[in-house]
Amino acid sequence: MILHDYHRSSAAFRVRIALNLKNVAYTALAWDLDQHAQRTASYLEFNPQGLIPALEDGAPPLFQSGAIIEYLDEKYNAASLLPDDALGRARVRGIFQQLICDIHPLTTRRVAKYLDEQFAATAHEVIQWRRAWVLEGLQVLEKLLAVSPHTGRFCHGDTPTLADVGLVPQVVSAQTLQIDLKAMPTISRIHANCMQVAAFRHAHPDNCSSSPHLAPQAESTQQPWEPQLLHSHGLSQVTRLIHIRPLQHRHVIRQQL
Repeated sequence: MILHDYHRSSAAFRVRIALNLKNVAYTALAWDLDQHAQRTASYLEFNPQGLIPALEDGAPPLFQSGAIIEYLDEKYNAASLLPDDALGRARVRGIFQQLICDIHPLTTRRVAKYLDEQFAATAHEVIQWRRAWVLEGLQVLEKLLAVSPHTGRFCHGDTPTLADVGLVPQVVSAQTLQIDLKAMPTISRIHANCMQVAAFRHAHPDNCSSSPHLAPQAESTQQPWEPQLLHSHGLSQVTRLIHIRPLQHRHVIRQQL
């Protein structure tokens, strides 16, 4: 199983959490979004959307983090990410979609690029744009979580669900934007509980960095969608193949988590 990944992609972060919760070994192929590697012809041939993540587990490849995560949940029975009851599943999906459909899309690199190119927005203005939408969305979610009797140690009950898989990357994004979460005690508590779970900690960008400052150990000239992959044999041995160059001649680094 191959995850097309980047450590600072919130969408890929969600998929890494789900893979870890399911205890599924995988190989991570990291594309440097800062170098626009996902917009090269080679990646666009593989994924015409030019977005991260993508998952290869046979053919065809899977796109969109929500679809990938539900695929994993259906394929691997352990640690179900959805409650048993219909109302519970609807609530969890609603929280997840609020995070990944209402908040996250407004804060992506594509939106920032458009604001810059079409409206000459400064870097500061783009940050303020992102902060406004993240803050508004999380404030609404805080109210929903705080009043619901279904909220437990996690977003729904006392075990992690799809909702928590969506929440943690968004909270990390809020922290990066220096948003004060003190006024959101329920979200802060749930996030803290999630970070006590190894599956969430190991998926955190700080723990799976694909930063290009790392010294290369090997070099490949194969097409980016056909790399020489090293398959992992457990979550403690996730193999990360890191693209340092967005073009065909790129370095690949092997990094053990």
